[in-house]
Amino acid sequence: MLYVLLCAVSLLQVSRIVVHGHRIDSFQFLFLFLCFVWTFLRALCWFVVDFLVWPMWLATALWILPSVCQISTFSLIVLYYAKLVNRTQWHQRKGFLISCYVVGNTLMVLLTIVISGLTDVESRSAATQEIENGIALLDKMFFVSSGTYFGLLLILAGFYVY
Repeated sequence: MLYVLLCAVSLLQVSRIVVHGHRIDSFQFLFLFLCFVWTFLRALCWFVVDFLVWPMWLATALWILPSVCQISTFSLIVLYYAKLVNRTQWHQRKGFLISCYVVGNTLMVLLTIVISGLTDVESRSAATQEIENGIALLDKMFFVSSGTYFGLLLILAGFYVY
């Protein structure tokens, strides 16, 4: 129920920004939009998705995508922090840092899609031991890669502190 409440609050804030004509290309709008997507996907997982009826690839994607939204939100906070700390050099580094943000988060989404698609292969086949081991390996790779990306963001944030 808390996810539905958070989803409604974030949707209200996003709609207020749009209705009142504030900047849509701001950190605040993107942060609130990512919060809305995260809470919507979580609410969908908890209240709507039936993992026994829905296609396995879709259920897996809806289960993993909120984690990608969380990582994307944290990396947006690191990007905003870099802007605050380096106000004088922001215009020089802006393109590079935004490109890193887009590439890193796009890779995480693509990895999620690949893992979800391969999970569906497992559910359609005879579920042999090799496929199950491959899926388990891909699942571990997702969490290791997301942890590595998170660690790199922490290093980047630490770099800007000192």
